[in-house]
Amino acid sequence: GGDSVFAEIEFGAQQVIIVRSEESMKTMPEDLLRAGLVCTVMESKGLEFDDVLLWNFFTDSSAGPEAWRTVTHFLAQTGTGQEVGDQEDQETRAALEHVGVGGQNKPRPLAFDSQKHKILLDEYRHLYTAITRARVNVWMYELEPEKRAPMFDFFIRKGLVRVVSPALQAAQAGVTKGSSSTKEDWIRKGDEMFARKSYNMAAQCFAKAGDERRHARALAELKMAGVVESSRAPNPQAVSARDAATTTE
Repeated sequence: GGDSVFAEIEFGAQQVIIVRSEESMKTMPEDLLRAGLVCTVMESKGLEFDDVLLWNFFTDSSAGPEAWRTVTHFLAQTGTGQEVGDQEDQETRAALEHVGVGGQNKPRPLAFDSQKHKILLDEYRHLYTAITRARVNVWMYELEPEKRAPMFDFFIRKGLVRVVSPALQAAQAGVTKGSSSTKEDWIRKGDEMFARKSYNMAAQCFAKAGDERRHARALAELKMAGVVESSRAPNPQAVSARDAATTTE
């Protein structure tokens, strides 16, 4: 997907951005980081949202691009993922070209080695956890073409994804609008997160609701748990001021 598509997304209480780790958040644009709920893969376990934006999952993978090339080997072994032929539609061909894995740029296959590539077992578990948090849409955004290539090639050739061009509007990308999220929606989601002891996410929700009492309580629970206060849980007054500024532009 492209930045312009995400700029059109109205993040509400039923959207979430999932990243690898707190460190991964440093690669996110500030506007996107503040736009909606943000959590790590581990924090997302057991949660459900309408839409999930998976940010730099393969770019930040500790497995590295070579290990992911074993997926290309799997495609070759199963008779899938060969060079695009006349039997494949133009949409598939265009999608492969768009993400940089068409023609001569197709990832080179690498045979799976149970010792060298055992890290992929955990990687696949993390990927499963992240994508199954969504009820409706999963968007994947990757900054590094080389690192995303093997899995993007796999997804496209298997017909599992639709490539979103930067020229598309959010509605055309199948985005579930979040503009209907009210203060009550944010409080309800915050209470849900609090009950699950996901205090960081609860604090984010209460901040967006402008509920200072609940926000303070969530931050207090974070401190009691020995967790450093996160930049993801801004002051509710700051959120309200920013939302007002956005509305008037």
